[in-house]
Amino acid sequence: SDRHDNDCNGAPDADVAGEFDFDTDGSLSCIDCNDNDGDNTPGGTEVCDGQDNDCDGSADFDLAGEADVDGDLFLSCEECDDNEPLANPDLSEICGDGIDNDCNPSTSDECPAGDDYDGQWVMDSTAAYSCFAGFIGFSFDELTIADNAPSISVTPNSTPPGAMGGSFSTATDFSVDVALLGVCDEHFQIDGTFTGTDTLSATLTYWYVEPIPGGCFDCVGGTISFTASR
Repeated sequence: SDRHDNDCNGAPDADVAGEFDFDTDGSLSCIDCNDNDGDNTPGGTEVCDGQDNDCDGSADFDLAGEADVDGDLFLSCEECDDNEPLANPDLSEICGDGIDNDCNPSTSDECPAGDDYDGQWVMDSTAAYSCFAGFIGFSFDELTIADNAPSISVTPNSTPPGAMGGSFSTATDFSVDVALLGVCDEHFQIDGTFTGTDTLSATLTYWYVEPIPGGCFDCVGGTISFTASR
């Protein structure tokens, strides 16, 4: 492995490459683990690039082996949590999800209070239900949210159920409800979590109370889960 024809057979052939230095890193092909890349050579310095830079048999800049377990195109040595695809240095922080999305521990995960959630929110699917031979029911696919923490009001784009008002239980969670009273009392409640200032995950629960026995006829309660964005 000295680039000489030591055995006088007509060629330096300690390896099939002919003891060459293709990547000009000073190491012959017969001792270099990758003679096509000058960043990999015996005695080299290991860096976070997924390669065996020091030719010790493995890419070992970190204990994980410079892997990409979560498939987010960031090596384990480049990011804060290689088991979480929603965490890497290229992402923006998502408030309230409990994940260090931007791999910057100094960025707060708290969702802001105040009027950050004001505006029109469009649901991913229409919430609809009817009963009492079609005379009682609801159908809406948009919400108008007015946030004046610690209170919040949610107004669907149809009536009933009409306007709703309630209070935050935390900076990101809320529960609002309304009751429409009559022969059959119709109750609605929306419980939601703002997973970002532009995304909402919620559940609508509806139920009926009969002031007069049989007044609700064929009405039964239920739940509808939905997400909304703006």
